[in-house]
Amino acid sequence: PVYVQDFETRTGRFFPDASGNGLVAHEREGTVSLETGPDGQCGRFDGKGFLQINDTSLLRFPEVTVSAWVLPDSVAGRWGVVAKRNANTACAYVMALTSTGVSFEATDVRGRWSYNLHASVALTTGQWHHIAVTCAEGDTVQVYCDGTMVASKPVEGEIVDDDQPVTIGFEAWGGPDSRPDSSGNFRG
Repeated sequence: PVYVQDFETRTGRFFPDASGNGLVAHEREGTVSLETGPDGQCGRFDGKGFLQINDTSLLRFPEVTVSAWVLPDSVAGRWGVVAKRNANTACAYVMALTSTGVSFEATDVRGRWSYNLHASVALTTGQWHHIAVTCAEGDTVQVYCDGTMVASKPVEGEIVDDDQPVTIGFEAWGGPDSRPDSSGNFRG
């Protein structure tokens, strides 16, 4: 792995990467507290706080897997889990929870959102779920929930490259009403 956020170590507002690659996530805005999760420590996001990794080339590869354990406080609306977008612009990827499941979004080099894929799955508030997306540029996008592939689609073309940081617990638009003028900071 290129980046692993395990929440086992924290120094003030900084969370070091557990992969050994020397990256650091910075706590931004509100609070990300620590509590016991399904496999060690986990981050508890207050709906305002999020983590930002400022290496803008991070996780921009022809093939990528993004995964997270989530314990949502709410599933109504749209909530960013991991994203390489911090403004309402084209982006390399977004993995989010929505009212009806798990979504992956990415823009191709022609400016189309041709990589978007939504998986309709029943997510339960207050229950742990493991969500993941695998993306092979120009080939396939697959969405997983709790160990089961729940959506897949073929894709063509290259994904846009951007210089935005990677965020954990933040997405440029979303929230309870899934609006472009409201950020979808994760709560849970």
